[in-house]
Amino acid sequence: MWIIDALKLVGWQALQATLLFVAAGWLVIANRVRLAWFLKGILRMVVYPFVFLANGYDAAEALKPTGKLVRYED
Repeated sequence: MWIIDALKLVGWQALQATLLFVAAGWLVIANRVRLAWFLKGILRMVVYPFVFLANGYDAAEALKPTGKLVRYED
């Protein structure tokens, strides 16, 4: 089906972009301390929104530099 093929293409392009970004980081960063700092930043970009959402916070607001944490109440 064309929908599945389109999703596979988008996923493959996202994977390629991610690998290219990481490879560029490896080339730019010379020592291990900066590499650890770089990888920690990447991990934060990926994990933090899920952590905030799991704890009931609005991740989009929480990730803004001047944003205030807005907790959803049921």
